[in-house]
Amino acid sequence: MARSAELNARPSSLPAALDAWRDWLTSEKRCAAHTLESYNRDIGDFLAFLDEHLDAATDLTALAALRQSDARHRAILSHPCNNPPMSILEGPLKLAAAQKLAEARGVKLADCAFYSDHVADLPLLEAVGRPFAVGPHAPLAAIARARGWTVVPHG
Repeated sequence: MARSAELNARPSSLPAALDAWRDWLTSEKRCAAHTLESYNRDIGDFLAFLDEHLDAATDLTALAALRQSDARHRAILSHPCNNPPMSILEGPLKLAAAQKLAEARGVKLADCAFYSDHVADLPLLEAVGRPFAVGPHAPLAAIARARGWTVVPHG
């Protein structure tokens, strides 16, 4: 019962929330050290983006007020790999942006994972080492199964 109450307790600050999230990743998910390092880097990048976008230090209130579209569309439009800016990256354009990002981070796409639900992302799915079809529509599901990729159904 104490563990349940601990999991349901709301952190009072962003650092406390991040600490709780990291604890959960290591204890409940048993994620590997390199996975935790990657998640920490990604959340750091995301928070830095939000700080710049909000022109203030991100806190729990700012995070709670975000809508999914706030982060997705602003990140796509403002990301340095999206040059010139466009609203949607699909197919070869998404692959080119991912290649630029991987190069900037010093990684190979063959060492990366990518997930998608649509066949429009096939070029990038083919380029990564760990492709995932998540809640895919029928054409992508068929391709993924034929190629032995992981298929994660809805819900």
